[in-house]
Amino acid sequence: MISYNFTNKTVLITAASKGIGFELAKQLVLLGANVSMSSRNTKNLRKAKKIIMGLKKDAKIFTVKQDLENLNSLKNIVTNTEKYFKSKIDILINNSGGPDPKLIIDTSNRDWEKAFNINLKSAIYLSTYVIKNMRKKNWGRIVNLTSTTAKEPAKNMCLSNITRSGLISFSKTLSMEV
Repeated sequence: MISYNFTNKTVLITAASKGIGFELAKQLVLLGANVSMSSRNTKNLRKAKKIIMGLKKDAKIFTVKQDLENLNSLKNIVTNTEKYFKSKIDILINNSGGPDPKLIIDTSNRDWEKAFNINLKSAIYLSTYVIKNMRKKNWGRIVNLTSTTAKEPAKNMCLSNITRSGLISFSKTLSMEV
């Protein structure tokens, strides 16, 4: 049986109050990690933290309200997480909700901008903020969660199809470089 131990590892997970992000946060806390959970919804973050604390009373959880569309404030997630845990980030999990279904013909410039910011640029920016310290430690992990639409485009999902395939290219490029 495989045994995982994340004791003293500091993990930052975006979009962590529900779904896959929440489940990852919960499992990593149960495996001993210090987990920073971000979400744009404070109420959902509080509820998620309460559930996890109910499973592990001594859980080390930091929550931060963050809208991934606001690229100028992404550095704050990293800085605040590292201050809270007095540790650099060891594992970054870039997660985000999917953009609304749209046809290309019905997609505005604002729709494109929002989708690129949330589903691609936020992952790029956060990765670049943590990579330097990971390289100094000679250890770190960056996980970019995406969608099957990145490999097989879905009808009416132009925003997800395009931004998520860009995230795969970014991930592969980053893995070759570091």
